[in-house]
Amino acid sequence: MILTITLNYHHAIILTLRSSPILTVSKTTMIIKLFRDSSKKKFVQKVMLGMIISVLLITGMGNYMYLGLNNNDYALIINGHKITRFQFENYVAWEQNQQQKLLGNRYPELARDAHYIQQLRIKVLSQLRDEWLLQQYAHNLGLKISDEQIRQVISSQLDFQVNGHFDIIKYNNYLNVIGLTSRQYAETMRQQLILKQLLSVIRESEFILPSDKDKNVLTLLLTQQRKIRTAVVNKIAKMKLSVSNSEIRNYYYQNISRFIAPELFRFDYIPLAGYYKINISQLTPIKDSEVHHWYDLHQQDYRQSSQYKYRVIQLNSEKSAQMILKKLKAGADFIAMATDFSVDPISAQRGGEFPWMKSEYTPVELKNAHLQQIGQISEIIKTSVGYLIVRLEDIRPEKIIPFNKVRSGIANQLQQKHLLEKYLILKEKIRKAIDQQSSLKQIEKITGIKSVDTGWFSWNTIPKSFPLNPIIVQDIFQSDHRGSNPQLFISTDHGDYFIRLRQYRPALLIPLRKVHNSITLYITRHKIEQQNQVEAEKLLSALNDGSSERKLNLKFTQSRWVTRHLHESITPAVFSIDPPKKHHVSYGIGKDRQGNVMIIALDKVRQIMPSKEQEVAIDTIIRQVHFEAILTALLDTLRQNSHIRYGEGIINVPK
Repeated sequence: MILTITLNYHHAIILTLRSSPILTVSKTTMIIKLFRDSSKKKFVQKVMLGMIISVLLITGMGNYMYLGLNNNDYALIINGHKITRFQFENYVAWEQNQQQKLLGNRYPELARDAHYIQQLRIKVLSQLRDEWLLQQYAHNLGLKISDEQIRQVISSQLDFQVNGHFDIIKYNNYLNVIGLTSRQYAETMRQQLILKQLLSVIRESEFILPSDKDKNVLTLLLTQQRKIRTAVVNKIAKMKLSVSNSEIRNYYYQNISRFIAPELFRFDYIPLAGYYKINISQLTPIKDSEVHHWYDLHQQDYRQSSQYKYRVIQLNSEKSAQMILKKLKAGADFIAMATDFSVDPISAQRGGEFPWMKSEYTPVELKNAHLQQIGQISEIIKTSVGYLIVRLEDIRPEKIIPFNKVRSGIANQLQQKHLLEKYLILKEKIRKAIDQQSSLKQIEKITGIKSVDTGWFSWNTIPKSFPLNPIIVQDIFQSDHRGSNPQLFISTDHGDYFIRLRQYRPALLIPLRKVHNSITLYITRHKIEQQNQVEAEKLLSALNDGSSERKLNLKFTQSRWVTRHLHESITPAVFSIDPPKKHHVSYGIGKDRQGNVMIIALDKVRQIMPSKEQEVAIDTIIRQVHFEAILTALLDTLRQNSHIRYGEGIINVPK
């Protein structure tokens, strides 16, 4: 049973799941609720969320994905949640792109197979269904991700950073590429993090701890070594086998697709990433007056709000809180009381001290205490985590960050803004030139960048530097356009490109006369292999009946030890042979990478004590197996107890 988790183009988690033992939802629910309840005991976690720097969450159109779609236009409805056909096709397109990256040059042939595409669509729909079932389950359990956590995740992503700092231009450019508003992107991230939280809770639950019995059995299987000898069966190889012309013709026409010379392409392209390198040095320095003007217009962005520092004593009961408060009012030392009596272990180690907090992130419980003077102690504050007594330690008043401290940052931001504006103008010029069927030289003049000639290539020999994958090329350059040298402007994960098809040659059938010899050789080898397999089975039968290796004239290699981790084609065959009885040898048949048939003599089996590294690896495997079993059982139960509808004509309904 396998669980695969991948992050797709829109940052949504996709799950692939197979096979399962049984576990009830109630047990998993209990695990997660225990985890959630225990997290409430950490008041300091709540305060730390208030310290996260607020980055942007710009409002946007929440129904973007549904525009232009009627109520009947859906691929899947899960307990009332609709996944539109538009969304489904986006996921399918993304999955095709991932498959192309994984399979490389083998993918175009698969992409032409209607059965393969059907199976891929079934897989995607099943993944979407299971993902949303888990998200709805997590929501029902009360698992939540705060806005502050979302802001922290977004601001810390390397894709959105320049020199270690969050860059709003890169962020907005990315949103434009994927076609989402910042609010939609934030909600996508929220669902992703909630799902990760759910999976983490299941993985860490006590129900997935491996038993010693399971671990011992798996250890014995993985650390076993086998001592073998091999003898190649090559008697038939010395015989002269004839291949008739009819056999050659039959093979040629039955496997005609193997003898088609692939269609060839030749492209010119211009990588527009070079535009930045060319133009960044040509930008005029930003004037101080412009920087000052920006600073004055965006004062709020450079305002440091007031900050407060508190000491807190957290207690489990109101009675104990009243006793502590009474002692404090009588002059007891607050730090000593927090160290001795606070039930929060983190802050208690520091005498109840909490880090500085901005006013906008101060928890409502502390705000409601209305502490205004340094040294002032609150009354007892009742919260969801217990009872608090708070003392205001210090105040930092609100202030404006001086201009000289932000000048260089603003200047750099404005320069990037000007460059982006110039680049947007350039993109528009390129699009107009494309519409007007401008020549390649004219496009080069507009961009100031020399084009790159890919040379001739096929689906199986696409240059690594070429920015388009086969799926995009197939979609754009259909057969009826290939003679017209189409050109386009396209955005990819690696940047923007101008692309032009220079030349095209259609696929050609290779004549039989040119592949006659290679087919003859293939058929001959196949016949030899078949005959050797028959001979090997006769030899194996004789060995098992008691004939000696010498009598059968078998020439075995020197013995060697083989492990399961040995990457040889005969390894599965070696470990499928029954262990030899005392003072005897067991035999089997296998093939090497060259297709040679061989007799395998198994002389001895031994167990090796695993190293510490192997024990850790085995323990990890067992934990993963148990985790996947629980997760799959949970999904099985969720599917059975959910109302799921599939859109008409989408695909065959997955089971």
